[in-house]
Amino acid sequence: MNLKAAIVATAAALTLGVGAAGCGDDEDSSGDETASAEEVSLTTGDTSDGFAWEVEPTPTAETKTISYTNHSKQPHALIIARINEGFTFDEAYKLRGEKGSATVVAESDEKTSPKPDETVTVDVTKPIKPGSYAMFCPIPGHYQQGQLKEFEVE
Repeated sequence: MNLKAAIVATAAALTLGVGAAGCGDDEDSSGDETASAEEVSLTTGDTSDGFAWEVEPTPTAETKTISYTNHSKQPHALIIARINEGFTFDEAYKLRGEKGSATVVAESDEKTSPKPDETVTVDVTKPIKPGSYAMFCPIPGHYQQGQLKEFEVE
């Protein structure tokens, strides 16, 4: 499946079903400090066993844009979603955000997904309210290879 088809299929399913989220590392970030920031920087790149996923600072209710830099040899995409109460990220991802499992608050599309060695800006389109969130790459297999960051907004 090409990037456009993967993004369109995933975004459509998430938008119609009300979302899922994030690219990054799969470590629990509940203890991470969060700074208030209107712009968050996200950088991805290749590693020996997948992808690097660096997010700084962690998004907050004040976040308006994501500056997304791709140092990988592959194209990537981004979804940020609130994981709704009663669901885990994996459940919301498998449901493609349907059944009220997640709400997309930001996502890249074909024009705003960074190609190799490119930086793009992704706008937050819905308010980031208190709750559990995930930033991930929706291209099949990418979040499992490190493009996932889960975080809490208080």
